[in-house]
Amino acid sequence: MGGYQIIKRKMKKTSKKISTGMIVSLLTIGMVIAGLAAYYASIQVTVNIDQPITVNGENIPYEDPMSVDCTAGDFCISDVLSVENSNNEGKDITMTTTECDEADIYVLGKLDLTTKDENWTETSDLTASLYFTLVNNEFKYLVQTNEDLSDYVVVYYPDADGNPGSWNIDEAIEIGAVTEEWTPSSLNEGLPISSDYNEEAKIWLIPEEDWTAKSWNPSVWLFEHNLIKYYKNSEGIVEVPAEGGIEFYLGFDVDEMAYDSCLTTLTIDTI
Repeated sequence: MGGYQIIKRKMKKTSKKISTGMIVSLLTIGMVIAGLAAYYASIQVTVNIDQPITVNGENIPYEDPMSVDCTAGDFCISDVLSVENSNNEGKDITMTTTECDEADIYVLGKLDLTTKDENWTETSDLTASLYFTLVNNEFKYLVQTNEDLSDYVVVYYPDADGNPGSWNIDEAIEIGAVTEEWTPSSLNEGLPISSDYNEEAKIWLIPEEDWTAKSWNPSVWLFEHNLIKYYKNSEGIVEVPAEGGIEFYLGFDVDEMAYDSCLTTLTIDTI
């Protein structure tokens, strides 16, 4: 019996030593892990940003301001500028200018118009260019041409029936007389109007006599080289089409009493 008790006592002592050693070892391992694993990894990432909107034109990126020569009382137009969108979705932007005491400033679009033959091929018999407010609360325009179009009117023709080859003059809307003066129109909504099947607007120049008689006489009409959009708003909001762009100009309606130059800044921004 005595021997049994001695053996049991020795086993208990040995057990205590092992347990203490394991605890010490576990604590030591835990401390080592805490010292090494403040974080699992450190990763550096370079973000390659593709900006789909680009602006092109004289001195862009600018070193010196663009220069436009004007005479007091005239309407002057800058060289062409453009904004491009490489994305596969359209992008809304704002185009705003700072005020100038000597002139009212507009962002303009341009539409070239020509006569067309019976095959609908453009001819050079009659040509003209329509400059218009690309974005503004009011649609204003002027026509530049070397032709005598003094008896012509500017007409917007929507395809209300969804057939671009049809002709129903009753659906057409007169914008105003052909004039080289910067002129407001009576349009009260943007172009194209909501009932137009086209996503952009057709603009024609036709003799006032044909317009009054509601007659079709295409041999002397000037038809659009391309379609246009007019954004009716005061915030300068326009949409740059997907994988496309907009060509535009700055127009300056100079005061007759202006005597000094002015500096304006065009800002193109995201919404």
